Amino acid sequence: MSTRGAQSTRGAQPADAAVAAGPPAALSLDDAMPGVAQITLCSPKRRNAFSREMVAAIRHCLDQALALSDCHTVVFRSESADFSTGFDVGGLDQETDESLRERFREIEALLAAVYMAPCRTVALAQGRTWGAAADLVVSCDGRWTIGEAEFRFPGARFGLVLGSRRLASRIGRDRARQLLFSGQALGTAAAISDGLIHRAFQSQADALAALGQSPVMAKETLLQVWAATSAGEADRLREDLQALELSMTGSLKQRLLDYVQAQQSGR
Repeated sequence: MSTRGAQSTRGAQPADAAVAAGPPAALSLDDAMPGVAQITLCSPKRRNAFSREMVAAIRHCLDQALALSDCHTVVFRSESADFSTGFDVGGLDQETDESLRERFREIEALLAAVYMAPCRTVALAQGRTWGAAADLVVSCDGRWTIGEAEFRFPGARFGLVLGSRRLASRIGRDRARQLLFSGQALGTAAAISDGLIHRAFQSQADALAALGQSPVMAKETLLQVWAATSAGEADRLREDLQALELSMTGSLKQRLLDYVQAQQSGR
């Protein structure tokens, strides 16, 4: 397997080295699975939280993967126990309303890029998969879990509308509203029942083995199917961004601070 971080060079260093010393997300290619690009979230000390750096690294890896002529599948995975705890609230005191708005715009742009990627996208969720990370899973075509996973969509609890339409398109309007309004946790069994998750595996090795056995579609056919099933999506993505912008008016920072304080106090 070759690993690609900020510099993209096949075989430059083993995957373990990239995870230990590289950026918060790394791109790797396995010669045993041609055309499959794996994007690994590798910031376990921050529980893969979506910092500015994490979001930028994931987007960079995605752009690199999509630039490969033979890429037909992009896999999102984590090397730690959790997929990601979502938006990184570390250093929230130093943020401003506008800096937070820009961070959420970048997350929405990433989610839209994954959702519209002209190839198959697969998420391997595990452990805590919260907030923006859960939205990343929702944006993928294939949504799988490794062991037990826990999904949460808390954005509406602090007035943010992010990924809501895509969630409704996956699991239905009524169920999506229940999850968004309540912020309740959803385990693997419930996520499968709701249609949020397609398959559950005991290990990443099992999931990757299943992926390797999946039929491979010719790139030209894949692009034609992608185009045929994406009709009207550009307009909907603009509407998603408009909904996000509208939800970020006013004191976004204070709403986030209040939410974090409520969570810490158990409310």
